[in-house]
Formats: sequence, C-alpha cells, structure tokens
Amino acid sequence: MDLYDMSHFYKVIDFTVKTFGAIHHLVNCAGIYPSKPALEISEKDWEAVLNLKAPFFLSKAVAEYFIKEKIAGSVTNSAPTAARMGRPGVAAYSSSKARLVMLTRVLALNGQPMGSVSMPSVRDWWKPKRF
Repeated sequence: MDLYDMSHFYKVIDFTVKTFGAIHHLVNCAGIYPSKPALEISEKDWEAVLNLKAPFFLSKAVAEYFIKEKIAGSVTNSAPTAARMGRPGVAAYSSSKARLVMLTRVLALNGQPMGSVSMPSVRDWWKPKRF
C-alpha cells in the first residue's frame, strides 16, 4: 500500500471488508526514521518524515465506514516515546510523533459526537527493560 496515495485508502477498506466481512479496528503504525543530526536534515527529509497524511486520512476513511455501517470501531495511533523525549539524531522523527499525538487528541475530541466511534487512542510501544 502506498501511504502517499489516498486512493489506496478506500481500496484497502473495500478489500478488507470483502475479505474479512468487517473492520472493527485500525492501527496506524508506520514511520520514517532518518537518523541524522538536526543540521543535516534536508527539506525533503523533513517533509517526508512529518507527513501525517496517512494516519489522518486512513482514520477519516475508517471513521466514515464505522458510521455508515453503525460499527463501534476504534482507531489506535502508535507513537513511541520519541514523541515525548528527544534524542540526538531524531529531530524530524520525534517532531513527527509529537504531531501524531496531538492529531490523535484532536481526532478523539472530534470523534466523541459520533456516538459509537471511538477515535483514536495513542499507544506507547516503549517498554522498560528489566534489570
């Protein structure tokens, strides 16, 4: 699936429904991780990494499907600790995930009036190491 091509989003939804009968949950878990010092990041790298087109429009398309089909579905956006903690070499990635967290919060607020649609939640996939 080309996450830069919005026409694929509705095709994936149609394919999934035809194959499995319904959609009840969407997980947005994708990212570009260029590890470069901040002063070496190009405009092209920055734009590619900070692009939230896929999580926004996939969430929108699935929410429309949930409402149309009266399904109590949900959306989860995965945002690692990079959204809250910066590290050297990941300025664009950390910025992108922080933006995703805020987008998720805004979508959740917009999703509340939709009744059965839970829009979306943020999941950390960082787990502390056991010593």
